[in-house]
Amino acid sequence: MLISSLNHLTGLPGLRKLFIIWNGEKPPDSSMKWPIVNFPYQVVPSGSNSLNNRFKPLDVIDTDAILSMDDDIFPSHKSILFAFKVWQEFRDRIVGFPGRGVIWSGGRWKYDTQPCFISLVLTGLAFFHRKYLNLYTYEMPEVIRKKVDTFTNCEDIAMNFLISHLTQKAPIKVTPTFEWVCPKCDKNEKGKDPLWKHPKHFEERNDCINFFTEVYGYLPLFKSEYRLDDISDNVKPICIRTNNNNSPV
Repeated sequence: MLISSLNHLTGLPGLRKLFIIWNGEKPPDSSMKWPIVNFPYQVVPSGSNSLNNRFKPLDVIDTDAILSMDDDIFPSHKSILFAFKVWQEFRDRIVGFPGRGVIWSGGRWKYDTQPCFISLVLTGLAFFHRKYLNLYTYEMPEVIRKKVDTFTNCEDIAMNFLISHLTQKAPIKVTPTFEWVCPKCDKNEKGKDPLWKHPKHFEERNDCINFFTEVYGYLPLFKSEYRLDDISDNVKPICIRTNNNNSPV
């Protein structure tokens, strides 16, 4: 998936440099064949298996805009450029594609994958300002990073909590044109199921939301019923609410 993702990004306008965060105790095998592409990239060995490594501030990053992207996502270049244009107007927020909600149910907060509103934009494909890397790693409460390590989950939720807490604003969802997961790749590079297929994945995310809320002393996430669409695409509403007369509200 990683090699396919690198090849897919070839020709993307404005891509300054790509950093591959190699998550694990061992660096990539020296026999691994890396592709030749038209942009510089660098493999960053992490030396540990932690999803927090994704947000480590690197001194070599010299752009304000960070595009955080999983290796099993294949967005169109047009979608990426549109999201970047939106981020340029909302530089203090997360701007991205996969939106999620948080609902109150059964006496606790729960993670909602098919909301009619969004409170989270997942960092599997999203832009944010590089200053948040430093704040996540050095200023955010350490117990949150420890919870991420305990579950090997929720780093994206933690980043959303941090940014919404600091800005008191909701993230911004844009409409994508891409394949969310590589259709031929149902396993990761190590031949294992991706983390989101783990049977406890969603329950752990529920636990994270409630734990992070306790740490902050309140739920800092904000609800948004808006998304931004590229008007050159023929997009349809994700969710339409109706009143008793069955007409759109």
